[in-house]
Amino acid sequence: MAKDLFLFFAFIFSIGLLITALVSIFLKVPYVPTRRKFVEKLITAAKLTKGQKVYDLGCGDGRILFAAEKITGCAGEGYEMAPMVYLLAIIKKILGRKKSKICCKNFFKADGSSADVIFCYLTPEILKKIAEKLMRECKKGTKIITHTFAIKSFTPQNIITDKKNGCPIIYIYKI
Repeated sequence: MAKDLFLFFAFIFSIGLLITALVSIFLKVPYVPTRRKFVEKLITAAKLTKGQKVYDLGCGDGRILFAAEKITGCAGEGYEMAPMVYLLAIIKKILGRKKSKICCKNFFKADGSSADVIFCYLTPEILKKIAEKLMRECKKGTKIITHTFAIKSFTPQNIITDKKNGCPIIYIYKI
């Protein structure tokens, strides 16, 4: 009985990993977690204030949302399509007693009109596709914070570079 139960959960876990891999391949959005020490830099760069609505597109395990909630008290909403990564975010949300909302939903189908700040750690190809949606939906003054990759069709309000090598690591845009 225990062996059968173990095999069942191992099978379910394997299917979840396979689906997660397929989502990453087909949507071209791999799971690459932001280093924990870098999360605070992103939050500081965004200049979040209590009461702001924060979105994270491709939120992964929710670390940026949960840190923003802890540090600033901002309400957060994250979007993650990869099932195993989404499950990890839900577990972290429950264990950490976080209020931020985690959605297993394609962020292209999400409504960004209520966001004050949107975090993105996405590939240049996806950022290019999402730029038009952000311009169309976001209210004037919405901040878009990207990690590592620029949105080529936007002009950054500020660029924060890595002190070691001078490479841009945070791009800050304002709609």
